[in-house]
Amino acid sequence: MTEQMTLKFPVPPPRGYSRRVYQRRDWDDGPVIDTREYTNPGYQDWLNLMGIACEAIEEPGLILETGTGPGHLTRALLNVAAVKKSRVVTVDIDSLKWHEINLQDNPNLEVVTGDSVEWINAHEGDFAFVLLDSDHRKDHVLAELRALKGRVKRVAIHDLNMTPHAVHIREALKEFNHDWLELRGEYGLALVDMTTEVVTEGGYIDG
Repeated sequence: MTEQMTLKFPVPPPRGYSRRVYQRRDWDDGPVIDTREYTNPGYQDWLNLMGIACEAIEEPGLILETGTGPGHLTRALLNVAAVKKSRVVTVDIDSLKWHEINLQDNPNLEVVTGDSVEWINAHEGDFAFVLLDSDHRKDHVLAELRALKGRVKRVAIHDLNMTPHAVHIREALKEFNHDWLELRGEYGLALVDMTTEVVTEGGYIDG
């Protein structure tokens, strides 16, 4: 087993993110020929998100997450909020998912049930940073991006490497016509520059 690197965060990563044991077999259901300890691939997205959000946020403000899900990336954004003296609003169409995140008592977090595009359009004010991780169909991603135009400088979109999500997200990015970079991870992140029209094809940053 490899030695586990322990990182301390105000809000810890989801259980299992920092360590996972894989058993490699020489064929499906065959005998185990190798057992090693690796970092959970999803952990790279978690760390990448914190890095780009911290770099993007220039002053305290509101961090928006669309698509709460089990709250894995909500935890990452709460760590950013602690460092940047900001707060997080996470919006999800399904209120039943809230009980999974176990973070309702965090003073920097507000959870909202509703459609993300409707919430963005109804909200007054700008955003310090935004993570899009809700409905990944092209039209919805495009509607979110258009609703955020002029209200935030950097937007991250999760699941860029996951099919069929990746196809729809990339189509939305192409039509939105703004420059963006890809951060490679298990699920992948697109970092969209909301201030700059496309001058190059989406690039790559190895995560």
